[in-house]
Amino acid sequence: NAIPPNPSQPPRVGIFIPPESLGAGRLGDLWREVVLAGRQESVIKALRIIQPNLAEIIFLPGSYTRPTNAAMGIVAVLNGFPRPVPLGSLGDGMRRLFALANALTNATNGFLFLDEIDTGLHYSVTADMWKLVIETALHNDIQVFATTHSWDCIEGLSLLCQREPELMGKVAVHSIDHNLPHSVPFAGESIVRMVKHQIDPR
Repeated sequence: NAIPPNPSQPPRVGIFIPPESLGAGRLGDLWREVVLAGRQESVIKALRIIQPNLAEIIFLPGSYTRPTNAAMGIVAVLNGFPRPVPLGSLGDGMRRLFALANALTNATNGFLFLDEIDTGLHYSVTADMWKLVIETALHNDIQVFATTHSWDCIEGLSLLCQREPELMGKVAVHSIDHNLPHSVPFAGESIVRMVKHQIDPR
């Protein structure tokens, strides 16, 4: 029998980010919650993984409801630049990381589902991206499920596990084979060994 929900506990939030990221309306809703909670700096700090001189993010009037590209109405204030620049002009990685950071900030005590987590991100920042995801998930009690077809993304996770071994026990890679009834898991130490020996779980 199913266990009835406990009315004294709030329902757990579930947020899904597809490979093409989030639409303008959804992204605007998440950013509004970030602003109301006074947690903009946590998102800005995440974006500095790619753009270290980022100072501020601003949604232009009407961008919350704009039906086209979610990044068109979002501008970034950069230290040393005389005028804000469109977030979209800073590349797909910035748009992806902005959606990811907003979702992490809003998924406290819940779940986050990321399809092709590394979409748009350069391989050189994948370890830092994983650090952001794992540490935020631990701090905010978020269970994260992420998919990837990228060996660079797996290498980035291995690099992070070597760099910060205390995180090894917090992650696992699951290889999915449709001929098997269940996934094949690789825990933190196994991820490191797998990458060192070029064992591809994809």
